[in-house]
Amino acid sequence: AQAIGTGVLGASFASKMGCSVSSSSRYPSVAKCIQVLPSPSCQQDGLQRQQQQQCPHAAACGPGAQDVDVMIKVPATGSKGRRASVMHSMAEQDAMPVAQDAEAMLMQQAADMEDSLTTPTIALIAHDNMKKMMRQFVTVHQEMLRDFQLTGTGTTCAMPREVGLEPIGSTASGPLGGDQQIGAMVVAGEVDAVFFFRDPFSSHAHIADIEALSRLLDCYQVYYGSNYRSSSAVLSFMHGNLRKRKATGKRHSIMKAEGMENLAEAVQAEYKSTRVLALLKSKA
Repeated sequence: AQAIGTGVLGASFASKMGCSVSSSSRYPSVAKCIQVLPSPSCQQDGLQRQQQQQCPHAAACGPGAQDVDVMIKVPATGSKGRRASVMHSMAEQDAMPVAQDAEAMLMQQAADMEDSLTTPTIALIAHDNMKKMMRQFVTVHQEMLRDFQLTGTGTTCAMPREVGLEPIGSTASGPLGGDQQIGAMVVAGEVDAVFFFRDPFSSHAHIADIEALSRLLDCYQVYYGSNYRSSSAVLSFMHGNLRKRKATGKRHSIMKAEGMENLAEAVQAEYKSTRVLALLKSKA
């Protein structure tokens, strides 16, 4: 069977199911294409087998939409602040909820996905000596930040909670791989901006991770604020565009030259053009 999923969750789904996955960072009809029906004959040891029927949007999803048997379990709470979803559950455990719970989770996942398509996500990162400034930044800008989805690394992500903002999730601390996790989200198209308050007076054991993340932000042309002033300017601009979008129903962004609608593609185009040649050389 084949599957389609969002970013790292799609890969997790594939590994659990033993099937191939067509990964897409933003695919609005994925959750809507799932129908959960009970199969009483498969109940055993508190587990219930659910069958995902043929995708009702097969014309839109393409020939890869096939029947897949799914087993999942509902955890007591979501992972690190996220509301529990079918994908998260399957990534963590190999059990199954009752049909009603699974259906409710799928509907919530669909609603969350629709919301994530229209609400930009901002990642917050701050080195230890810059955490006080990040806390001040979050406090001063909390009303604007409230209109965005927030994530971030380790203890930095706890700061929004201090002012009543609930992040959608958090990663590990930077030195433990958190910067790399944010980078993976950038590649998957799950982060629209990164506010990274770097300490310019301290050395860092994970400097390679910091530089790798900065490179990816340029590679994918993600909004990037590396200090208080630049982050405030970027946030104000993004918030203004978000308000215009909600008022007009149209997406607003920066001014772009003709032929450069996708800035990331413009940056990556030359490199991608060399990939076929590299593959041919490997066969020589």
